Amino acid sequence: MNPFGHLSEENDDQIRKYLKFFRQKKDGIIRSINREFVDIKSDKLDEEVYTKDDVSEYTDFLASAIKVQLLLFCLEYVRIICKLMSH
Repeated sequence: MNPFGHLSEENDDQIRKYLKFFRQKKDGIIRSINREFVDIKSDKLDEEVYTKDDVSEYTDFLASAIKVQLLLFCLEYVRIICKLMSH
């Protein structure tokens, strides 16, 4: 069952464009998160011994970076959905 079957061709095209946009956005988020991991590895992983605090700081930083990227994605998603609903 197609949930968009009742849409006009123009609206269907708009939905397809938004879905393509979100796929691209998701791919961009994954690239950003991967860059964070690479940056941290190059900046922090040159030492031989790490303390518990070092590892905790590292994981907290990565968690924050991931949360920021996901929050930005969600905000963009909500903005576009609100725009669609206002038409």
